[in-house]
Amino acid sequence: MNNSLIGILQKRMDKCTTEQFWAVAVITGLCALVVTQKSSLVNAIPIWVILTTFVIIACYGVFYVLDRHMTYHRNAQDLVSLIQDFPDCPERMKRVPDPLKLRSFTGSAFYLLWICGATIVSFTILLCE
Repeated sequence: MNNSLIGILQKRMDKCTTEQFWAVAVITGLCALVVTQKSSLVNAIPIWVILTTFVIIACYGVFYVLDRHMTYHRNAQDLVSLIQDFPDCPERMKRVPDPLKLRSFTGSAFYLLWICGATIVSFTILLCE
C-alpha cells in the first residue's frame, strides 16, 4: 500500500510543478500577444478592458503559483510521513523544508517575478504611444 501511495504523491508533486510552468507560459503568451498586436488590440478593445483583464490574470497567476507551491509541500509532507519508518531511507529525505524558506521558494519566486515583470512590460507597452 505504501508503495502505491508514494507513487501517487510523487505524481501529484510533479503535477504541481508542471501546472506552475504552464500557468506562467500562458501569461507569457498573453503578454507576447499584447507586445506584438498592440495596435490591433487597442483598436478593437478599450484600453481599460485590456488593463483590467491583465490585472485579473496576473493576480490569479500569482495566486495559482503560490497555491501550487503550498500544495507541493503538503504532498511532500505526506510523502515524508509515509517513508519515515523505512530504515533504508536517507535522513535528508525524512525532512520537508519549510515552504516559506528561501531555498524552498526559489522556483516559485522566479515564476512570480516573471509574471510581474511580463505584466509590467505589457502595461508599459500598452500605455506608451
